[in-house]
Amino acid sequence: MLQTELHKVCNVRVSVQTVRNRLREANLHAQVPASGPMRCIGLRA
Repeated sequence: MLQTELHKVCNVRVSVQTVRNRLREANLHAQVPASGPMRCIGLRA
């Protein structure tokens, strides 16, 4: 987890919410993998 890595490397404690807020400010949002079969546009008939 990023929170743990920051503590190990920089000896800084941050809350999970702070990490989420900073990621959101950078337009980095959690993504859920697509479900179902993979589709390739080039293989369509």
